[in-house]
Amino acid sequence: MPKVFEVPDGYQISKHAEDEELFMFLKDLYAAQGPDSMMGGRWSRSLVSSELKSSALLALRDQVGYLRSMILYKTLPDGFEITILGTAKPHRNKGLMRCLIGCLQDLARSSKRRIFLEVHQQNPVAHDFYEELRFQRRGLRTGYYSDGADAILMDWRPELSEGPSQA
Repeated sequence: MPKVFEVPDGYQISKHAEDEELFMFLKDLYAAQGPDSMMGGRWSRSLVSSELKSSALLALRDQVGYLRSMILYKTLPDGFEITILGTAKPHRNKGLMRCLIGCLQDLARSSKRRIFLEVHQQNPVAHDFYEELRFQRRGLRTGYYSDGADAILMDWRPELSEGPSQA
C-alpha cells in the first residue's frame, strides 16, 4: 500500500522520546496556549511517563533532532486511539500533524483498524481539520474536559476512505 503522506522537508519521523523530553514538549505546548488551554496543566511528569509507557509515539523532529510534532496513541483490538497530540507553535501550519495522522492512517489501513479521537467542542479549527482528513463525528462525551465542556467523539475508518484527503 503506498504511503498517503509526505514528510515535510527538514523533518524526520521518530517513534521514540524520553519521558522528560515529552513532558517538556507538552509543558511548552500548553503554556503557549495560555492558562485557559483545553489541557492546561493536567500533565504531571508521572502522568506523561505512564502515558508514554502505555502508548505508541509518532513524532516529527527537526534537522537538529528536536521534537516538533507528536501523536501518542493506544492500540486497541479494533483500532488506534489518539490520546495526546500537538505541534510546537512555531512549527504549525507546515503540514506536520497532517503527515503524522497520514502515517497513522496508513498503519490503520494496512491493519484494517479504525482511528478514534476526542476533540473539545469549542475547537472548530480541530473539527474542520479532522473532517478534512475524513474523520467522522460519532458521538459526544458530556462534561469530559476539566472546563466542563463536552468532547466530540470522532473516528476514521479505512473502508470509508479512498486514499488521502487532498484538503
